[in-house]
Amino acid sequence: MKRALAVVACAALGCGATPASPRLDATVAGSDASMLPDGVGVGLPPGFFPAQRPAFAAAADEPGTVQVSISGESLAEHGYPYTSTPRSGAAVFVDGWELRFDRYLVVVDHVRLNRASPDPSMRASLGGLVARADGPWIVDLHRHGSLTGAGGPPESATPVAVLRATVGGDTLDPSVRYAFSFDVAPAGPTVRNVNLGIDAADDAARMIASGWTTYFSGLATYRGRPASSESDPAFADYPTVVRFGFGFAAPASYLNCHNPELGDADTAANRGVQPSAAGHVRAQITMHTDHFFWDEADVEGTPLHFDPIAARAHPAGVDAGAASPAVVTLADLAGDLPASLTDSVGRGVRDRGGQTQGVVDDSPPPSYAVRGAGAMVHDLRDFVRYNARGGGHLNSDGLCAVQANGPLGD
Repeated sequence: MKRALAVVACAALGCGATPASPRLDATVAGSDASMLPDGVGVGLPPGFFPAQRPAFAAAADEPGTVQVSISGESLAEHGYPYTSTPRSGAAVFVDGWELRFDRYLVVVDHVRLNRASPDPSMRASLGGLVARADGPWIVDLHRHGSLTGAGGPPESATPVAVLRATVGGDTLDPSVRYAFSFDVAPAGPTVRNVNLGIDAADDAARMIASGWTTYFSGLATYRGRPASSESDPAFADYPTVVRFGFGFAAPASYLNCHNPELGDADTAANRGVQPSAAGHVRAQITMHTDHFFWDEADVEGTPLHFDPIAARAHPAGVDAGAASPAVVTLADLAGDLPASLTDSVGRGVRDRGGQTQGVVDDSPPPSYAVRGAGAMVHDLRDFVRYNARGGGHLNSDGLCAVQANGPLGD
């Protein structure tokens, strides 16, 4: 079921993109920085490698604590396989694409517990600060974590921090339900490496140099019905394998999040986390990947499309060889109007339609639904970044009030 996002504020949008960088062979998170070849990872903070020790072990069950972890769900790890007959509620690209990530880097910071607001109707209003843990931490959500994720197997999660005491040094009160909030922040010279291996060194350095909050890359492969002169002729010369690499800044606070483990989202009392005298409680920051590919703004659960992105791809270049997949970055989406999507040579992008059973698509190409984001969305590049900003949740699907902390940019 679609659910409107709780968006408090958004700033003017900027731009930014690069193709995915070449991968190194060493991928172990504990690899030492001395293994970095000359010229790789220039600009990383001292001591960035090896990755920090896990904030807590999977077996840890310390009473009265809040274990903060992070996950991109199974979709960030294993991708989006395509089937024309998906199960109800499954995330699938309705225009026939399979998508696999090889990197999903996010910077998080300022995890905090607050007293609940005296006015539950004011979602972004919080009471006094109770506890906090500060990073900033950079995490690769494509990598398998040591914890079982809030959504259950095969979803995993990665430890980030443990909240044990109030800012005044007292223990957390198990009789109180605290508001839970966190930030997605620009990468900078103090960022701490949670789980990156040296294969991510150049991407992390680029994030720091650019002040990005987010970078994701991977490969999309078309698995739908073949295009022909009789069926979908406009797609016959579109690429069927596309490498994507999107990096951008989207600083925001995710405030007073709903906790699905407590009950219904429409009940204000089910927000936040409540410590337990019997053991730890979970607070999993969950960064969704489906937002990048929505066809509507500010509505959870809309159908996913890759055709408009693939339609803007360009050849990989002379040095890459003729067999190399096409490449698309955010820069390729600039100037493409969501209300009238076009390909790289100016032809309208059609809706292939009828490929995936059980999908009711309200806003397929060539016209995406921008809704209230219209003043901030000037092209498809803006549209992708605007929707990405709503991707932060608690314990899988718990919506948060989203407060922009600066413009989106490159």
